[in-house]
Amino acid sequence: MDDKLVWLTGFGPFEGALVNDSWVGVKQMPTQCIKKEFGAVVLKQRIPVKYSFVDYFIPYRWAVLQPDLTIHVGVSNAVDCFTLETQAYKSGYTLSDVKGRTPSRGINSTTGPDVLRTNLDVDGICKDFNDLNLDGGSLQARVSNDPGRFLCSYIYYTSLGHGVTLFVHVPLNKYSPDQLGCGLSHIVQLTLSHMNRHK
Repeated sequence: MDDKLVWLTGFGPFEGALVNDSWVGVKQMPTQCIKKEFGAVVLKQRIPVKYSFVDYFIPYRWAVLQPDLTIHVGVSNAVDCFTLETQAYKSGYTLSDVKGRTPSRGINSTTGPDVLRTNLDVDGICKDFNDLNLDGGSLQARVSNDPGRFLCSYIYYTSLGHGVTLFVHVPLNKYSPDQLGCGLSHIVQLTLSHMNRHK
């Protein structure tokens, strides 16, 4: 049987996050247990904070990789724990990327409605994560319905138009690399477990 493929991305630096904890966590995340438990290969990739890159690269990679699951990770100073986003927006992208650019009229070019929602059981994944009491309970998760209006929501909307996707926000400058990697590893495992149960 062919291995499942999990595509896991974090973002590169931008103003306010010159060392982006999303990529720190993705890089640090152990993958052996995911391969052993779920027969899944994890492909890690750093994404530059550029709308135009997301526009052409994300659909291209979906077509080439055909991942079973994609998890995008971003950083936010508005969250204090691992934050699982339920949805993403098509429009409202007025904040400039690292090149000082915004999408035309602030709209994501992916065909779709005003809001796209993941079909994953985000509430269930979040509950199971918190039940693990990771690192003595210092690693917690919550569910959010507002991913913002920057590259995080933009990439999430783009991927939701192609397949099974989750977006995870991590807090800025709160967790160590090992904590970030541990938390993300368990989120990947729990998501795969939920997918297996809901086939």
